[in-house]
Amino acid sequence: MVEDSPDWQVYERLLACLYRSSPARVPIAGTVESIAGITAETLYDCHHAFYCPSNMALCVVGNVDPHTVIALAEEVLPRERGEEIARCYGEKEDGAAAQKETVTQMEVALPQFLVGFKCETNEGDLLRQSLIGEMASDVLLGDSSPLYQRLYDEGLINSSFGGGFDQLPGVAVLCAGGAQAEHRYRVSIRCAGDRERSDKNGRLAALVPVLLRGIPMALPSGVPGGGKVRRVLSPQGLETEGDELRFTLSLTRSVPPKEDGGGAGGETMQVLHWNESN
Repeated sequence: MVEDSPDWQVYERLLACLYRSSPARVPIAGTVESIAGITAETLYDCHHAFYCPSNMALCVVGNVDPHTVIALAEEVLPRERGEEIARCYGEKEDGAAAQKETVTQMEVALPQFLVGFKCETNEGDLLRQSLIGEMASDVLLGDSSPLYQRLYDEGLINSSFGGGFDQLPGVAVLCAGGAQAEHRYRVSIRCAGDRERSDKNGRLAALVPVLLRGIPMALPSGVPGGGKVRRVLSPQGLETEGDELRFTLSLTRSVPPKEDGGGAGGETMQVLHWNESN
């Protein structure tokens, strides 16, 4: 259900990198292996243990009398509390991350990233810790923070960048991320040859409407997934001067997976092929 969601995948992988034994490192819906091992008896046991009135909250909205609602609830629901279920949140962990980084390949318009910091947990006052964490996130990572402005000015992030504070039993994480900022390249095309300048200008002018339609871009055929058009680049700031046509292209460098599937491989240059018949 969430296997094809880049946002969810990058978050789940961040938790798996940060924690060694906490259940937070396991997807909330389980894994393919754990789901395959579920039996009817397992489902009945879980329902009996967790789906009971003492583990639920009643919420009523509307033009109702609270006292009447409470009286009905007390009449229908059992008074005794359910059995106390022992919870296991893994071994106590230190402040170091279990794994430095992880990389996966998915179909996305721009590469996404997420960086996280393990924080100390305060089980005694979760609300206070949550408020402090959110305030720290806004101060350190918000769009008015010095860090955000510096990274944005350097072209390392774009408007998708943001941060937040999350906490679960035994887990507290300050994280930040977004989509990788595009790299802008200034391109110049010069007409070569001994033709008259007017003829060169005419050839350049003929390129303009073609460029405005966008330039299909694909990985080289030798790269996994190569040969397929991944995106269409839209030139910006088209201008001519003499026998030159200049424009700006925004693109990201692609990092294909290694042949053994482990981590990122070397960077490859994406090639633009131009054909005058276009």
